[in-house]
Amino acid sequence: MFSTIEDFKSAVTGIAPLNKFRVIFSPNGRGKKKLNFFQKFNQNEYQYLVMNVSIPGQTLNPVSTNFWGIDKKIASGIYVDKPIMITWLCDHKMKIRTCLEEWIDMIFDKTTCTVSYFDDYVVDAVIQVLNRKLEIVKEYKLKDAWPTNISSVNLSYAANDEAMTFTSAFDYTFFEVTNYM
Repeated sequence: MFSTIEDFKSAVTGIAPLNKFRVIFSPNGRGKKKLNFFQKFNQNEYQYLVMNVSIPGQTLNPVSTNFWGIDKKIASGIYVDKPIMITWLCDHKMKIRTCLEEWIDMIFDKTTCTVSYFDDYVVDAVIQVLNRKLEIVKEYKLKDAWPTNISSVNLSYAANDEAMTFTSAFDYTFFEVTNYM
């Protein structure tokens, strides 16, 4: 326990800010089809449209076992939080929403009721956590990410001067963590 503010300050050199992050999508090149909707705008343009994103969580799966008459729990696997949720701020042309809708339409063709090959619609997504100097502190690379949901948007005359937002969910195969500091 800390007895003075100086003890606390010396032990805690800084707190990670919650509002310094970026999300980067990059086609991983495995598929034969090009994800043309990614060419509608560059990475820097949609960086500012991400309002919030969830970092993947992990939970170890314990199982009970018996060692010489003593019940003991041991880890037997891991659960990873899926999907990752991203809340987007819509620009005046709704380009990011259009991009995600085209991505989903490319995954599932509503006219023919066919699903694309997995490798053709997955990308790598990177969530970078930044410090106050905008240096990368930690990076979560989501392998084989793809959108599973785009939320509805409730339009209203009563919402005067409110920004339009929506949420999208992304599934992924696994994630890798890289620490930079």
